[in-house]
Amino acid sequence: MRKVVLLLVVVLTGCTQSVYRESYDFPDNQWKRADSKLFEIPIHESGLYDISVEIRHVYGTPMAEIPLVVSFVGDKVKKTVSYPLMLIDADGKMLSECIGDVCDIEAVILKNQQLESGSYKLTLSHTFDHEYLPNTPSVGIKVTKAGQ
Repeated sequence: MRKVVLLLVVVLTGCTQSVYRESYDFPDNQWKRADSKLFEIPIHESGLYDISVEIRHVYGTPMAEIPLVVSFVGDKVKKTVSYPLMLIDADGKMLSECIGDVCDIEAVILKNQQLESGSYKLTLSHTFDHEYLPNTPSVGIKVTKAGQ
């Protein structure tokens, strides 16, 4: 089963050319509320970029959404946005892609961002009502050229 998941990840990630991708794993599948994740993003070529969040969660999680907070800082940009990452649509359909008990969801959180070459910092946190976000093995960020 692990080989199938690895093959699927390799095939799916080959479809888009990310200029940056990083993720963090959480012990016991718990993303602590106080555990904001910092991503240092190097941009080598000025242009338009999409920044996506990638979250792995356990199948059957009772949450309909994950309340995220994204802070993005660079030489000429500074913004903080709240982003409700929907896991279930209005009809009750799960929006994640699942293999067995492991589900992945990806969503663009900052679209068509004009970025100059340089270094950027993105901090990702959540405002879930409890001490930790359960059933969450990992979280990551992917940056791609806009339109890819």
